[in-house]
Amino acid sequence: MTHLLGDTRVTLKLALGFSVVLALSLVIAVTGWQALAASLYRSQTLTLLAQLAVAGEEMRADRIVYRTLDDTNSLNKLSVSLEKIDTSLAALSDRLRASEAIAYLQEMTRISTTFKTTLKDVPTLAGNRETAREQLKQSSTRTGDVLAQLASDLPNQEDEKALDAIESLRQAIEQAEDRAQSPAWAADSLDAYTQAVSDAERNLELSEAAVAKLPVDSAALKNTLLGIRTQLTRLKETQLTTENTQNQLEQQLDQLLRQSDLLSQDQTQRRDREAEQARTQTLGITAIALLFGALSAWVIAGQIVKPLRIALSAANRIAEGDLSQDTHTRRK
Repeated sequence: MTHLLGDTRVTLKLALGFSVVLALSLVIAVTGWQALAASLYRSQTLTLLAQLAVAGEEMRADRIVYRTLDDTNSLNKLSVSLEKIDTSLAALSDRLRASEAIAYLQEMTRISTTFKTTLKDVPTLAGNRETAREQLKQSSTRTGDVLAQLASDLPNQEDEKALDAIESLRQAIEQAEDRAQSPAWAADSLDAYTQAVSDAERNLELSEAAVAKLPVDSAALKNTLLGIRTQLTRLKETQLTTENTQNQLEQQLDQLLRQSDLLSQDQTQRRDREAEQARTQTLGITAIALLFGALSAWVIAGQIVKPLRIALSAANRIAEGDLSQDTHTRRK
């Protein structure tokens, strides 16, 4: 190789030197570009995860509003947030390759599907709850009319004890209705709501027992009170069923956001590892390129300078009149 370079022209040697420099620069540039592309790819994935987390928080807020207002507009907003999450999950499925990351994504997709299935039941459950509310109101109104008739049928219209018993029953009915009609989500817990309604039902039974002792026909009252107790139980059950379903939605949303956070942590760790590997790789390739470039420059410079030194040495001898040595060359 040294002899071959020695036989080439200086112009070709310089061109070869510049070619080596350009090739090494290209290697360094390609390595840096690959590292940058990998970093951008991972950053875009993290951006998608951030968008998914934002959509999840929006869906949490929309679910709370829908739970409170129970209207079509709130349900539509909740559906829009759910579509955003599905869009983010679909975009992530095209980007993730690691088995662990894919497992997180599959779990998130499963939770999202379960959430949609659960959400479909809520409008029907809420409708049943509102129907039970209305039926309880109607039963309460009928009972009020029956109590008024019962009071007018008393043999002694000035019997304060009897009138007080009827009024206590009326108040017990109102209290039971109010407690059953109050939103279950507004109570400290569903158990607290259940306990409040149960206490009101027991108070209603005691008041009914007191009225049943009055000297008046209470058969109609018994029938209407039976209807009220039935509607109280139905409303309580529909409220509990609806709120349990809402709680399931909240739990599923928490699970979805938890999986999203785990996936974000996984992608962040991968990004950091890839960045460290890219930095090490770039430094290593740069060091090798510099070493190879310096070696190439030294070899090429030697191939250019050495013949010049020989030529100058021969010229000096000839100038001094020393023709005792012959000058040999391999160049053609």
